[in-house]
Amino acid sequence: MTATWWLGTVRGVRVGVHWSVLLLVLVVSDALAETALPSAAPGHATGAYWLAGVCGAVVLATGVLLHELSHVRTAQRHGLAVGSVVLWGLGGVSELETDPADPDTELRVALAGPLASLAIALVLGTCAAAAAALHAGDLAVSTLSWTAGTNVVLALFNLLPGAPLDGGRVLRAALWRRSGDPVAAAAAAGRAGQWLGAGLMTLGFLELFTTGDLGGLWLVLLGWFIATSAVSEARYRLALAALGDLRVGTVMSAHPTCAPADWTVADFLDHRARIAPYPSYPVTDPAGRPVGLLRIAQAVQLSSDDRQSSAVSLVCTPMSDCLIIAETDRVADVLPRVARLRGDDAAIVTHHGIVSGLLSPSDLNRAVRVASALGSPTS
Repeated sequence: MTATWWLGTVRGVRVGVHWSVLLLVLVVSDALAETALPSAAPGHATGAYWLAGVCGAVVLATGVLLHELSHVRTAQRHGLAVGSVVLWGLGGVSELETDPADPDTELRVALAGPLASLAIALVLGTCAAAAAALHAGDLAVSTLSWTAGTNVVLALFNLLPGAPLDGGRVLRAALWRRSGDPVAAAAAAGRAGQWLGAGLMTLGFLELFTTGDLGGLWLVLLGWFIATSAVSEARYRLALAALGDLRVGTVMSAHPTCAPADWTVADFLDHRARIAPYPSYPVTDPAGRPVGLLRIAQAVQLSSDDRQSSAVSLVCTPMSDCLIIAETDRVADVLPRVARLRGDDAAIVTHHGIVSGLLSPSDLNRAVRVASALGSPTS
């Protein structure tokens, strides 16, 4: 899931929001303001219901974020790298860049989110009880009670046994511990996720066609997301198993044409890039160390004067925004990060600090296809 807006970083992890979160807030606000709150606390003005509804929707979204950040915190405590957290209309996605090494770690990371949601529900429930005791008003009490109950539902729903839900990871951990085979455990959790998704879609269609309630459409979308994500995750796990100990140096595009950092953009485009036309080039200093990545699509947008006067080092993507990996890294370990690259991006591969190759998503896909066709881990 790609974020529409990045909010910042938490513990070194980028946190973003997909545009569909706005739709979620609108739908939840409407449901609270028009139905749930008027039934629970009648007699208030329409504006008061909508204010309470928006507050409830924002608290719900915040609860989802805290749910995901609990996964992040637990993963980091166990030495796992986390790429980003993205909230979207059907929940949140935490992207782990490294997988748990054992079933116990898998279990702890999986349970962290639901436990956080239950803790949030307890806090909100306590606030609702305190508000009632202090006679703060039935609208405030009802809103707090609704958010507390929704977080309980969020925790329990996520514990359903099927990938990619937290319950699917709990199932994978249990099967992994029993069999000692993480790939077979992941495949079983993936199948469970597909069946769970299909069941939710069936329930959604039944609700939609028998009662006309548009809430059924929400179940259909949720079931579709779970089923398709389960298929994708199962394929990803099989790809990791097929790759085995394959190293980056064996699948990268070796000896790439490099852009000298002190050349002008015009000089490089006229001389080097015409000989070896690629979408992007590593930028290097005189010793061959990486400085950044030059994307041709960016370079050609410069005016003729800027190309003549600008050094490659000034217009390239800086090192801080580039993915740098080593020849000796396992392909399976860098797969999540390389697979997220978009457009003309590629990972710069180094050997003892010197640029030795590029690894693009297409290189990665080719390696996965070949390794999968062989049917066994490659070393």
